[in-house]
Amino acid sequence: MPETASAIEPLIAELYAVFSQRLAPLLLASMDREMARREVRIFLGDSPSYTEGLTEDLRTQLVDRLASELAGLGPLDPLMEDPDVTDIMVNRPDAVYAARGGTISREPVAFWDEAHLRRIIERIARWAGRRVGPDQPILDARLPDGNRAHAVLPPIAVDGPALTIRKFVRRFFSASELVRAGTITQEMAEMFRVLVEDRANILVAGAPGAGKTTLLNVLGSFIPHDERIVTIEDTAELQLPVGNCVRLEAYPGTPGAPEVPIRELLRAALRMRPDRIIVGEVRGAEALEMLQAMHAGHRGSYSTIHASSCRNALARLEALVLLAGVDFSGRAIREMISQSLHMIVWMQQLQDGRRIAAEVVEVTGMEGDTIQTQPIFRFNPARGRHEWTGIVPTIWRKLTEEYGAVPPVFEKLQGRRQGGW
Repeated sequence: MPETASAIEPLIAELYAVFSQRLAPLLLASMDREMARREVRIFLGDSPSYTEGLTEDLRTQLVDRLASELAGLGPLDPLMEDPDVTDIMVNRPDAVYAARGGTISREPVAFWDEAHLRRIIERIARWAGRRVGPDQPILDARLPDGNRAHAVLPPIAVDGPALTIRKFVRRFFSASELVRAGTITQEMAEMFRVLVEDRANILVAGAPGAGKTTLLNVLGSFIPHDERIVTIEDTAELQLPVGNCVRLEAYPGTPGAPEVPIRELLRAALRMRPDRIIVGEVRGAEALEMLQAMHAGHRGSYSTIHASSCRNALARLEALVLLAGVDFSGRAIREMISQSLHMIVWMQQLQDGRRIAAEVVEVTGMEGDTIQTQPIFRFNPARGRHEWTGIVPTIWRKLTEEYGAVPPVFEKLQGRRQGGW
């Protein structure tokens, strides 16, 4: 008699084979989890021999697991439902890893064999209206719940099919929550708020999973509610708490429909009367349109970029503009960047899993052929805290004239510095 969940896996595999023969392929392909549960309960009620000797708890697990096999992600569904899991990595059928709070651990779940894993990957492709196989061994797809899946198959995957699922943050984190978490300080939050209200263009840089989208959501929350926003993303993840917002998502294309890349969406967005444009991530030739939009009047726009520092973000942005095939010199591109961007924030994930704004710099212009920047805030690893560099951003000169003094947030910081940190 099976006494643990792992002990019923052979029974689940056996029952899945029965259902595969029993149900029409079209019905099997169109079932959702609730429909699958109903079918399983009816079948087990008519065939009690399958559950003889099982405890009530194991019967419930059997129904849920079999429903997952029929209409879900199989053994990965519990990880998908775990709110602490941010990434799921399947290297082999028996090697499943998950990331929680920046820490990766091997999970006590496994696929039955390579065919089992391949079937789940093919289901993901079907949900996205895509196909995957030896002739198309790379799959980049959006799951029905909005999460992102990436899979590779042989011949490019040497050890067999591999699957990676990136779960986006479903809950909006406010600026005060980021302050409590140590991602930013209260003074940084106040500075971001005024910069957003003053329509500064901000680029958020960092590695995957460093918290770029989370900070982008916070910046978006500072936008006045009477302004119209258009968001453009490869996979829709932004959750801006504003009303007048149009969300656009790139379309990878199918055999019957052409691809719609972010660059084309940016061109469309310019015709939608936006006050601000937010690009979830700039990773290609669309960098040119983004900079032109920032420079040509859509101030107060934001984007993210993969980079290892603020300085590296500028170099990456220049390289991406070159992908647009424009006949610009390197200096002309850097001039455009220096005139379009005002602030860069570099997000970093620490070894303990915390995500922080490790560096905030202002773009101040050009000197010769080099873009000039000055640091405003930095995270001091030795002290484990953010520190103000003592520099007041030059973009605040206009605000200083309005206030008749140093902006309040920097008055507060100056007073703290004089009193000792």
